[in-house]
Parts: sequence; structure tokens; C-alpha cells
Amino acid sequence: KSLWFEQHEDILLEKNNGRFNFYQIKTREATLGKWRITDEALFKSIRRFCEFENEYGELIDEFLFVSNCPYRESKEETKEEEKALSPINFLKHAKSGAEFDGEFKKRLDDLINVVGIEEDIVLQAIKKISLVVGPPLENFEIDLSATHLISIPHMKDMSLTHINRMRDEFLYKVFQASS
Repeated sequence: KSLWFEQHEDILLEKNNGRFNFYQIKTREATLGKWRITDEALFKSIRRFCEFENEYGELIDEFLFVSNCPYRESKEETKEEEKALSPINFLKHAKSGAEFDGEFKKRLDDLINVVGIEEDIVLQAIKKISLVVGPPLENFEIDLSATHLISIPHMKDMSLTHINRMRDEFLYKVFQASS
């Protein structure tokens, strides 16, 4: 229904059903490596999502953290401390309904202490978070057309020239709205 830029969040999307998605967009240099749950920008974004959940919870469908950089993952045999540093593992753990203990509990407690909100609200927010890897910093326009826009059913049969034109119009509107 509506898009807001740089209001409550980087992007706030109001859906036709009156519910909202909150987007945090973070670019990151590849030299910094994959995102860890303890990285300041990610941790602050999760904290903001928790605050929004506390204030608007019943109106929120999803929180999305979007970055050009991937997220740390770990294998099952990896030490628990390493597993808990993975944002992917941390969110999977929360969404599974498993009890938080050990290193996962430590990460959750850190978040609760910083946010200052009840644990059940923090857990509700965490369960609504999705991690998205967007296009790279370099040549993102090409990636946007060739990977993302072409995957939209309405656009899949369009020529790349037409998709690029639509992409450019969309980016111009985003630029105007966020300026």
C-alpha cells in the first residue's frame, strides 16, 4: 500500500492488510568478512526491531535485515561458541522454539540487557527477523536486473532492456523519496 523511507526505519512497507514490514539496509565492505551476531550494526538493528516489536508488535509481519554481505554460518560439528556467533544459527535457534542455553543464552541475555525489554517480547521480535543478502556494492544495477527483478513472475518474460528501464525508473523514485 505504501513505502516510507528514512522514517521509523530505512524502509517501512505498509501492506494492503494494514500490517508492516520494517527494513534495515546495511552495506558492508567484503574485507570485514561475513556478518556475526555481535557486529555492532547488526546488533543495533536487532535492538531497534525489538523496540518496534514492543511498541507495534501486533501490526508487524516481518523485520528484514538486508546487506550486500553474506551472514556467517557454521556446521553442526562446530563449537557452540562459533555456532552462536552465526546470525543464521541464532535466528534458527529462536524460531525452532528450542530452549536458549549456553552460548545462545549468552547472546540472548546480551540483547535483553541492552534493549531493556522483557524476554518474551525480544523473542517475538527475533522470530520475525529475516536476513537477506542483496546485490553487491559494485554493479548492483546489473545484479538487481539479472537476479532479482527477472525473478518476479510479471517480469520474467520481458526483455532485459525493458527490465533495465523499469529498474532505472524505480531507482529514481527511491532516490527522490529518500532525498
